[in-house]
Amino acid sequence: MNEDRARSKGAGRRLGLPGRFALGAGLGLTFLLVACASPPETRYYDIRLPDPGSVAGASLGKVIVDAVTVPDHLDGPEIFYRTSTYEAGYYGYHLWVRPLSESLSDEIVAYLKSTGRFERVSAPPETPGAGGIHLSLAIREFAEIDGEGDVWTAAIHVDLKLGDGSARRPVERTIRRSEPIAPRNAGGTVVALNKAWSEVAEAILHEIVSFSAE
Repeated sequence: MNEDRARSKGAGRRLGLPGRFALGAGLGLTFLLVACASPPETRYYDIRLPDPGSVAGASLGKVIVDAVTVPDHLDGPEIFYRTSTYEAGYYGYHLWVRPLSESLSDEIVAYLKSTGRFERVSAPPETPGAGGIHLSLAIREFAEIDGEGDVWTAAIHVDLKLGDGSARRPVERTIRRSEPIAPRNAGGTVVALNKAWSEVAEAILHEIVSFSAE
């Protein structure tokens, strides 16, 4: 375990770990030593998509990003990690600067605008039933996954829904992307999550273009 992980994860909250408050011999001394030490510096991170630049092709009309929903356990300030199916926790001293629901929504809107493929890209508030392609994203996973050995992975799972308000059946897809984490620390996790999210954004763009062409 590297020093950054020991200091930052050890100070964070853990989930699904029965018995973690059990007191052992000498634990009081450990608490005393920790209390005397100065806390690590708190660091803040954000999710940012690269500017894709203009993408060649005809204008595809309007896109309304209706919603980007994030589960409560991922939408707090602390960076989430999972060590097994039943064990997870949060980094201490490594925080998001804004809720993921806000950053992911803002970034996907900005990304789609910057492609130049759409007449307009907007997010609520928008006139209910406004014409155009309606996009909804439900984030299922957005986390560091600590596998066996020294394998750490940034994993993102997103459920996508596209519709145009007509009788046409909406399109639903699940997009999954992952990236290896190196170095294995909070900073490396954020870099890998940003890279995986950029791959998700490319997949979202592809789905919108395909939906428009049908």
